[in-house]
Amino acid sequence: MTMKELFKKVETYNEIAEMMGTDKAKLVLTDIDDKFGFAKVEGSFKNYKEFTKFVKDEYFKDVAENLIKSKDWEIDGEITFQWGWNKENNSRYGVELAAI
Repeated sequence: MTMKELFKKVETYNEIAEMMGTDKAKLVLTDIDDKFGFAKVEGSFKNYKEFTKFVKDEYFKDVAENLIKSKDWEIDGEITFQWGWNKENNSRYGVELAAI
């Protein structure tokens, strides 16, 4: 699914959490190092607008477009893509839920 669809799910959950007086959720983006399998937290976001602003400000255009437009996102899942003028660069990112 797209990142926009994931955020819609989080927003729906947060509406219910607010009614029940429990913890709300956010999505956390991680950059996963292919060499060692380590994940570095890039940012956490309460909504799609925060996510897209961060991604556009922090990443090369090719990477930002892949992160925003990918249809392969899933909660607690990873995506991998190649980018650059001859697709020589590999990037692997994950997204997971966290409590606010």
